[in-house]
Amino acid sequence: MSEEKGILSRITESLSGVGGAIKSAVGAAREIQNLTVDYAVKEKTHILLDKLMDVQMQQMSLQELLIAAKEKIVELENEKVKQENWAAEAASYELYQPMRGTLVYRSKLSADTDQSPVYICPNCYEQKRKSILQAEGLVIKPGLGRAVNMVCSHCRVSYLFNRNALEARLPAEDENPGKAITDYDPYNQ
Repeated sequence: MSEEKGILSRITESLSGVGGAIKSAVGAAREIQNLTVDYAVKEKTHILLDKLMDVQMQQMSLQELLIAAKEKIVELENEKVKQENWAAEAASYELYQPMRGTLVYRSKLSADTDQSPVYICPNCYEQKRKSILQAEGLVIKPGLGRAVNMVCSHCRVSYLFNRNALEARLPAEDENPGKAITDYDPYNQ
């Protein structure tokens, strides 16, 4: 962009220089018109002033176009930065199937982290929006068993997750000595 800024600043300087030259020429033409000269010279001076005014109006139009071009460049640069930021953000997610018939995006898991994965809505992901799925209760589906209903907080689409697919971080043995980890569910009896 530095090259484009250089070009735009040179155009701006040129337009400013042209504006100054036009203003000087208009002043000189008015001085000639005020001199006591014959009618033909005054008439030609008046024509010259009209043409200089036209040039000055064109120069102002060019300045307006230049301002619009600068604004568009800034807008495009901001859009490019947003796309680059989204590309970096999107690269940290992978497509994941928590249950037959359900596809969502989840944060990529790494061996050196102890964080639970984050699940995001695929509809919102395709629109370059990160919307985290929130659990809204258990659902019992014939043939599928019990599933967790995960809902997008933005578009309100729901996704079923196999309870086992929600990988809760299990503590290491040395973190909670003496505590048992079981599959016991007091609500499922």
